[in-house]
Amino acid sequence: MPGAAKTKIKYALLGSALPLAVLLGSALATKRRARTRVSSQGVTSTSGPSADLDQYIELHRGGPVVRFRVRDLIDHIEQSGRAYIVVGDVDCALADHPKPSSLDYWLRENFAKNKDTKQATNEVIRQLVATGMFEQLDGLRCPDSGQKCQGLRLKSRVEMPPA
Repeated sequence: MPGAAKTKIKYALLGSALPLAVLLGSALATKRRARTRVSSQGVTSTSGPSADLDQYIELHRGGPVVRFRVRDLIDHIEQSGRAYIVVGDVDCALADHPKPSSLDYWLRENFAKNKDTKQATNEVIRQLVATGMFEQLDGLRCPDSGQKCQGLRLKSRVEMPPA
């Protein structure tokens, strides 16, 4: 009989250790996420040789914790064959968007939970310029309308800050 009591105590200790392990793991994960935040600007980064390209830009209108990598935007711009992307911020439904080659359209289509809400806000533009990889310009030719409008030009790789 004494062996049965010891077994029950072992089970009780094991049962109480499991919730403690879950709480400890949750606290560590929260602490690690908090350390990756660089500032209240919404730009976060990871460490490594290409840390600048792995920065994230938060979309405050995209929904809870919606963000995209700077690398993804640079790849999109380079695939377009241009060195820039027009902002194209329009208050309309995605289906009615007049500039499908714009940053606003790309953000809505790929990242936003509510695709009918303008995403290329001044805050997003400010975050992108703050990375040092883009410059904001007026007078860029819109590939959709042909008119001159505001956009972001990708700085050359030589001008980009080192990793």
